[in-house]
Amino acid sequence: AKENPDRFFQVGIAEANMIGLAAGLAIGGKIPFTGTFANFSTGRVYDQIRQSIAYSNKNVKICASHAGITLGEDGATHHGVLDISYLRCIQNIIISAPKDGNELRDLLYTATLNTTKPFTIRYPKEQSVKFEEKSPQKIEIGSWEVLTEGSEVLILAVGSMVSKSLEIHSMLMEKGISSEVVNCRFIKPMDENYLNESLPKYKLVVTIEEGVTDGGFGEGVINWSNKKNIENSILTLGVPNRFVDHGPRNILLEEIGLDSMTLFEKIYNFSRKSNE
Repeated sequence: AKENPDRFFQVGIAEANMIGLAAGLAIGGKIPFTGTFANFSTGRVYDQIRQSIAYSNKNVKICASHAGITLGEDGATHHGVLDISYLRCIQNIIISAPKDGNELRDLLYTATLNTTKPFTIRYPKEQSVKFEEKSPQKIEIGSWEVLTEGSEVLILAVGSMVSKSLEIHSMLMEKGISSEVVNCRFIKPMDENYLNESLPKYKLVVTIEEGVTDGGFGEGVINWSNKKNIENSILTLGVPNRFVDHGPRNILLEEIGLDSMTLFEKIYNFSRKSNE
């Protein structure tokens, strides 16, 4: 806003107007980026995204900040936990989630220069404000990133849950359990090359997302596995299907079971029970 005042438009608390304005700018040959909280970037403007952007495949980039439980003190009205479920069923749209600030910048670069499709980036504020001083890199759309290789449990993590999954990987190693952690930075499209090659190798698969599991990323993996007739056990971890109250983020994550220790215990017990 300070450096390019002629390219920044403050529309106030009028998210539907923001999406409509972005659609109009795209018709005029611009590449608009919208920005507000994940809950209001999707739920409040669902019809505008579907009708004005996705239906006509417009080149609009939706930046959904404060995804997950990053607005804990603001309570259930502001938690960004439904956006993945909202958007997964909409045609023509790309949904992404960076693991950190560096990847957020790379996704912005990718969205701007490497596709003209509607492109959504969901991210928590706290993991996105810090990044290294280096040039942005193109990310192949739909590609995932293998962070640790393992042989017993496959952990497919989205966005903010990637760093926690790496902690869990170390904890599982101490118990003698080998896990492969994958940064699933694209929720839609998923990395079908990776899924084709790797999903049949694992009897135990875990998906972790800071969003509701009903209609979320994990359900997408289950549906894909079922269509391919792959026999494995898939544990989907995320926000429970209830409204989460006010509170500091770390306390709320513990309450809903998305802190590192609780996630580890769930995955460890899942592994033990499956091997009995």
